[in-house]
Amino acid sequence: MTLLLSNEDVEKVITMSETIEALEAAYLEMADQKALSRPRSDILMAGGQQGQDVYGFKSMEGALLKEGVVALRFNSDIIRWPERAGVVIREKVPSLPGGRWLGLIQLFSAVTGELLAMISDGVIQRFRVGGTSALGARYLAREEAATVGLVGSGWQAGAQAMGLCAVRPVRKIRVYSPNSEHRQSFAAEWSKRLGIGVQAVPTVEEAVKDSDIVCLTTNAVEPVLNAGLVKPGQHVSAIKRGEIGDDILMRSDVLVLHTQEGKPKHYFVGGLEVSGLNKAYRPMPREADGDITALVQGRVKRKDQAQITCFLNNMGLGLQFAAVAHLVYQKAQAAGLGRILPTEWFTEDVHP
Repeated sequence: MTLLLSNEDVEKVITMSETIEALEAAYLEMADQKALSRPRSDILMAGGQQGQDVYGFKSMEGALLKEGVVALRFNSDIIRWPERAGVVIREKVPSLPGGRWLGLIQLFSAVTGELLAMISDGVIQRFRVGGTSALGARYLAREEAATVGLVGSGWQAGAQAMGLCAVRPVRKIRVYSPNSEHRQSFAAEWSKRLGIGVQAVPTVEEAVKDSDIVCLTTNAVEPVLNAGLVKPGQHVSAIKRGEIGDDILMRSDVLVLHTQEGKPKHYFVGGLEVSGLNKAYRPMPREADGDITALVQGRVKRKDQAQITCFLNNMGLGLQFAAVAHLVYQKAQAAGLGRILPTEWFTEDVHP
């Protein structure tokens, strides 16, 4: 049978703590060459309904040997790069009927080849980013870190807050985003959800001042934080290359990347040129001290309390979707969630 799971189904079984543990186990398997990811690839062509719109088809795969599963994650998107509050951002347009997006994870059995599940990717996407950043903080932030300066109040910001609270004794979060209504709403919601003080503040400076952890969680493709605001002992986290400046990367005493792959493999149809990509995937100004596998193996560490550490969650890996989708699939099966589809719908009796 093939299990069809919606985002609503996923939300009923997924937890941040289990996501973090599943991701860490997968990274350790990858370090031991028992798991892998194929680098992400994007096909880009003119599309959408506005002159600057771009159609993007994004895909990535990951395999876990011990679990015996392979996952394919793909998105079919209309993308824009508008300017908001003086910063260029990457925006996925909800262009499908009903103002929706299209992103799916297909989970396959490496034992039979069967399509085990098709899962909407939105909630898993959020948790795998938050869980990965949390692993960065688990290994690099000071153990007593209790205050967080959050820059950004969008979809990913909540998962970053959940992840950090799962690995450090966070008591207070200050959040800034350019939209006053958004940051106030975020503070009210997440104060209740996390059971700690979440305060909306009017400037980046107020958000990061005296924070033990500085977390950038925006959709900007340009830097949103000045290195002069970063202080000794802080841990800085960013969920994409574009939003963090070279100055912060150069100031960091310990710099860890999620992956050494600097950017996706881009395939342009019809000579398309997208200026936003150059900002989003700027070259690194220095060599990193390691990637996520080196971090979870203990080969890269914070050496003293005064060091500035940085984890750049620079690009997603198919491995993350294999690990978290497999976890969700098992829990959903046990809970009787989802819709069961006949496997024969996805198989054939003609030799491919």
